[in-house]
Amino acid sequence: MITKLFLCQIGYCQSVIKAFPIMQSDSTTLVNLQKLDSIRPDFTVRFSLLHLQYDSINQTYVKFAEIFQHRVDSLQKFDQQANNLIHKAPTVIKL
Repeated sequence: MITKLFLCQIGYCQSVIKAFPIMQSDSTTLVNLQKLDSIRPDFTVRFSLLHLQYDSINQTYVKFAEIFQHRVDSLQKFDQQANNLIHKAPTVIKL
């Protein structure tokens, strides 16, 4: 199932989209591609390209998430070391 908006984004006009079997789900109009007997040949190519773009974006997101998590872990370790040093430091009395 895909949305009508997705079909518009990959170049289908409204008149073509209206011919697709659709169903309503939580205020989103969905198109069931499995029930279509014939899909424009370029749809498969477009969908494949979009899928590759999604995979690329997803892989980049995963890499950024790993980098971010590593930096968070490093900052937490630094913070813990700083707190340990503060607690071990002698108390300074101001006069």
